[in-house]
Amino acid sequence: MVAQKVKDFYFFNCINRHKMTTLTPSYHAENYSPDDNRFDLRPFLMSPRFEVQFAAIDEAVAAAAKSSSGKRPAEVASGGSVKRAAK
Repeated sequence: MVAQKVKDFYFFNCINRHKMTTLTPSYHAENYSPDDNRFDLRPFLMSPRFEVQFAAIDEAVAAAAKSSSGKRPAEVASGGSVKRAAK
């Protein structure tokens, strides 16, 4: 569950990264100006697959599931015990 949320975050962050950059520079008539993103050199066109990183996440989840074999899979995925609603 948490692993899928992490994967979704990185996927959607990657496919929407281009919206966070300013493609055309602004004209600043004064010496003082707010940040105009000229020095933001982070890549903004990336492949959203993250094959190596997502494989590492899947391996970590599988290792956690294997090491805590006494717990149910929902407990392993959530990182703790699953709370049940009172009847």
